Amino acid sequence: MATPKYIRALFAGVLAAGMVFTALPATSQVRVNADSGSKVRVGNFALPLDPDTYRMTSPMGPRCMPVVGGSTHHLGQDMGTRDNAPIYAVAAGTVRKVVNGTGSTSGQVVVTHRIDGGTYESAYMHMWPNDVLVKTGQKVAAGQKIALVGSSGPSTGPHLHLEIWKDRFYSSDSNVRNPRAFLKDRGLDLNSHATATYAESLKTCTYYARGKAELFASASADSKVLARPNRNAPVSSKPGAINGLRNGSFVKVKYGSVTGWMNRFAVTPYELGAAPEGSMTSTGTVTNGVRVPFAKYSNPYGLNMRSGAATWYSKLLMIPAGTTFEAYESSAGWLRVKYKGTEGWVSASLARKTASIDQTKLPATHEVLRDLKLRSGAGTTYQETHPLKRGAKVAVRQVRGGWSQIQSGKHSGWVSSADMKKIGSATPQTAKPPVAKPTPTKATHETTANLNMRAGAGTNTKIVKVLRSGTDVIELRRQGTWSNIKAGNAAGWVSNKYLRVIKPAATKPPVVQSVKKATYTSKAKVVARKSASAKAAAVVSIPAKTNVTVDARSGSWLRVKYAGKTGWVPANQLSAYKAPAKPRPPVVQSVKKATYTSKVKVVARKSASAKAAAVVSIPAKKNVTVDAKSGSWLRVK
Repeated sequence: MATPKYIRALFAGVLAAGMVFTALPATSQVRVNADSGSKVRVGNFALPLDPDTYRMTSPMGPRCMPVVGGSTHHLGQDMGTRDNAPIYAVAAGTVRKVVNGTGSTSGQVVVTHRIDGGTYESAYMHMWPNDVLVKTGQKVAAGQKIALVGSSGPSTGPHLHLEIWKDRFYSSDSNVRNPRAFLKDRGLDLNSHATATYAESLKTCTYYARGKAELFASASADSKVLARPNRNAPVSSKPGAINGLRNGSFVKVKYGSVTGWMNRFAVTPYELGAAPEGSMTSTGTVTNGVRVPFAKYSNPYGLNMRSGAATWYSKLLMIPAGTTFEAYESSAGWLRVKYKGTEGWVSASLARKTASIDQTKLPATHEVLRDLKLRSGAGTTYQETHPLKRGAKVAVRQVRGGWSQIQSGKHSGWVSSADMKKIGSATPQTAKPPVAKPTPTKATHETTANLNMRAGAGTNTKIVKVLRSGTDVIELRRQGTWSNIKAGNAAGWVSNKYLRVIKPAATKPPVVQSVKKATYTSKAKVVARKSASAKAAAVVSIPAKTNVTVDARSGSWLRVKYAGKTGWVPANQLSAYKAPAKPRPPVVQSVKKATYTSKVKVVARKSASAKAAAVVSIPAKKNVTVDAKSGSWLRVK
């Protein structure tokens, strides 16, 4: 790669009187000690993350679907790193687009560049709104900090998703470029600055039907229906089997001996647990559903009733135009209705509301047996709300397990079904309440990866906290592939695929082996503990990139000395200390005396180094005599 002219003009030429040198800097990958910009730059390009802080995780190309609704062809390069790590622009350009990230939508910054005479756009994803540091229309330089790493949208943990597009972001399938190859062709190798690099290894993908959904003959909902896999029915596929890189909505699968296409939202990469209470069976009957309607609707058009609140759910029946019906539940633009004894979901946009049903005036059906408080959900872990007195008359709206949702005037909430009786029936004899299983007070599991803790059991719910790999948590309960956990003072839901049971510590004391004293360097901030255990008391906190002395090993732990204190840290948090190489003295070679002319005003220095003391300032266009050379410096008089 040629050296830019302004660099040559600044550093080249003859520098002045005495034993003085001037130099032309190298043009290979250069590390820059700057807190505000990228630390690795090559020509007009810069590393998007700090070197040695990230892992090259999911590469661009065919893959198995990672989350519900995910594409089977990855359009960019994932780079796993710590939360809030700085993100830098890979090239100079103008910010064209900023999208605010949410729990279900990926944050985006799209930058337009002129590269090699053409237009390209780089896209950076998964940031949170407060962590985007640029705005639309702003010009940015290569290596300028533009955002901080986050985990918005369908993400399992903090990472940067980087995309490169010819002409315009998301313009056409043929315009997407592999970021790793694109930057490597221009001298910047993402892999060489990563701590680890991973590749897709799966040859076959296994998915599970999320509900009863159609298997079509082609990638269209208008094509012939070949089969209707039930909930949790396994189907197989291949990485990249999707009908389009950008907007593909169908994946090609094999169900038994039948091959066809399913909506990508109709399958999940994880096997589902038992259907949650209140859900509907594949035939449209309610397992434990809402009993009280909230509104009446008319049907100006024919309506498809489906087994779930999405178009990919199986069609149960057609409700003829002109029919009126009652709605029992509303969810994301869909209504749960009943027609001729069958309950299902219809699109709310195709129905017309004719009247609201005042649920505060529902006729009372039950009587409360004791003083109690309503709860916001069906369980003792939910918040207490409105108090009810013994003998209060209430209307039951729905039942889930041993809990009932009731209406008491304008107040609605949940109570234990055992605390009520039907009006007019005999009061049941009090039975001894079941002994509740005590809630664990010590950690039961640890996380095996950086992952999002969410407000509910699904990737479409709000992220409340990002948990780092190795975090100890308490599992409170499970719902299918999701676990309700407590991490410190925070509680929420995580995918239990990334939880590992903490086994009781072995009673046998760990073997401590003395080793030859050596110096190690901490990779990141780490806590030294009293013994070789993550549960041992903390002794001292060691900052990142700090040298410590190691004198013993116990399993995967090393005993270190730092700041006059001794403790244990995991071996994988340290690296062997490498002493900086001693600079070799420059070799000075005599050359035949010759006359040179300075191009610009330049400072002659005492030795062949930009850090050497200044000797004399040489004006522009002055003749000097050259009699020696050292590297890219000349000695002048």
